[in-house]
Amino acid sequence: MSDSEREKVAALLKSHGVRSVHADYDGEGDEGQINTPDFLGDAIPGAEQRPDFPQVLVIKIEDSLSERVRDLLYTFLEDLYPGWEINEGSYGQFEWNLKTDKIQLTHNERFMQVDTSEDEL
Repeated sequence: MSDSEREKVAALLKSHGVRSVHADYDGEGDEGQINTPDFLGDAIPGAEQRPDFPQVLVIKIEDSLSERVRDLLYTFLEDLYPGWEINEGSYGQFEWNLKTDKIQLTHNERFMQVDTSEDEL
């Protein structure tokens, strides 16, 4: 997916009042998925705001735009971590700040550890 697609999607999201996008993903056993993203808008006027729990508006986005966002995130994930869904897999989350156009990807890999000892007695 090209930078122009990222720019187009960002512009569409901004036109809907979206300030940030949050999406979790999880994969293992050769299957994986990015969950439906949350589209977040400005803080609710008059709502109490705490740094650890900001009051935000969740914005409903049409399915076609939501799919474009997921396709974009899949591309980034597969480019950075090919095989992220294989064997024990991995999980993580995307946070896209549309004001700065920065995407923070937190990626966690699962692995099986084997400790082998051999003793001759």
